[in-house]
Amino acid sequence: MKSKKWIKVWAITVSIITFIGGFNYCIDPLSYNNKFLYQFNTYKFTSDERIQKFNLIKTKKYNTYIFGSSRESIIDPSLINKRLNTKAINAGFSGATIDEIEIYINYLVNNNFDIKYIFIPINLFSFGESYKSNAKMPRELIGSNESEYLEYFTLSMLKKSLLTIYKNRQLLNSDKDAIYFKKGMRYYERYLGLNEDNFENYIIANVAAPPPYWHVNKISDVRIEKLQNIYEMLETRNVKIFIFTSPLTYQQILKGTSFLTQLKLLDKIINKTDIEIYDFNNINDVNLNNSYFIDNFHFNYKVADCIVDKIITGNSQCGNNFGENINYKNIKKYKENIKNKYKILKQINSTGELNN
Repeated sequence: MKSKKWIKVWAITVSIITFIGGFNYCIDPLSYNNKFLYQFNTYKFTSDERIQKFNLIKTKKYNTYIFGSSRESIIDPSLINKRLNTKAINAGFSGATIDEIEIYINYLVNNNFDIKYIFIPINLFSFGESYKSNAKMPRELIGSNESEYLEYFTLSMLKKSLLTIYKNRQLLNSDKDAIYFKKGMRYYERYLGLNEDNFENYIIANVAAPPPYWHVNKISDVRIEKLQNIYEMLETRNVKIFIFTSPLTYQQILKGTSFLTQLKLLDKIINKTDIEIYDFNNINDVNLNNSYFIDNFHFNYKVADCIVDKIITGNSQCGNNFGENINYKNIKKYKENIKNKYKILKQINSTGELNN
């Protein structure tokens, strides 16, 4: 009797494991096989944007790539398509380091992807000596020899499969969510749902009130060299590279001395190169107005459009002083000017006049 009972238990266990493996193989949430595509698993959803964005990239539907962190994840590829007549995708992901961006770009180059334009932001943490993202990179990018098939039989993969189905159903019922996802953009539903009655209170609570912070304060020369090598490699392949800094709130600019460290970073990147950087932290109207931000670390969708327009056309709807183009010829004078503006900003802030 006991043997029959154990045989039954064993058979049920094997059946469950087999079902989980087969179910996960068909849903394929991490795009390991891409053999079965239905309405409920067309768009893959994982717990890490690095894998999500890689799944979009490797379709080879694009020739323009916006890399960066969560800060840049709201830059709209559609506007870039309109300005440059290209096919762009937002390939940014949370906490991106220049090391990770280099891996993605090398993948594009080594696999003969069509590349016309690449956007690379400069965030201080991305070039920090001690900063690590601790995120999971796609296996194809890091050359892992581990077999993914055993992973299909795990509960963690089952969770990802169920999430994929759930998210795809959401996309079917939400046009806005689907539009943002297909472009690789973040959809800040709460922020986009604000109106005149609750906007001011939202800005106070989410932008002005939270304490500003910097991830790192020490620059990695190795990471600087990586960006310089990326630039040189792409330039030899006639790829146009747009390098820029993402706007910060004045509260973050005034926090400690990291803003001056970031200014030093720009100098080091440009040094002895032909690299040009569009610096959007020249203490401009956006930096000084909290209403241009989603929270104390991320600028809003309008600013994202202004960044694109300023880089490509030289104009934007964020004020005439929004952003400056710097290179090795003007960096010395530029640094002096920004340091002077920084001192004035600190003096004004000490009087309590900066309260927005």
